[in-house]
Amino acid sequence: MSRERLEVPCHGLVLILSKRDSAVPGVGTVWVLELYRRGPAHSIQVVGIVGRYGDAPRFVAPDPEYPHSTHCVWLGSSCVDVPKRSWLKLKAQCEQIDTRQSVTA
Repeated sequence: MSRERLEVPCHGLVLILSKRDSAVPGVGTVWVLELYRRGPAHSIQVVGIVGRYGDAPRFVAPDPEYPHSTHCVWLGSSCVDVPKRSWLKLKAQCEQIDTRQSVTA
């Protein structure tokens, strides 16, 4: 199983977006989005979102018509609000490693 792992800071936590290819031929790729709180001895997982096979993360920028909208990363029907700097870094890294699937903005 091949795996890509991207890590960025996210509002005092650590956001990890990872891509895992299935060991079963023809099954596809699954993305996992996790939020961790770093502790002195170990990390504690706060949120874990698992996408469906073949689904890519979607990067949504704020909409000027909605003043309270934010930078978000969507995976399936769940999203995480991400600071702009981390969002830009994560989106760029994700586009570099995933040329086979559509990563949309």
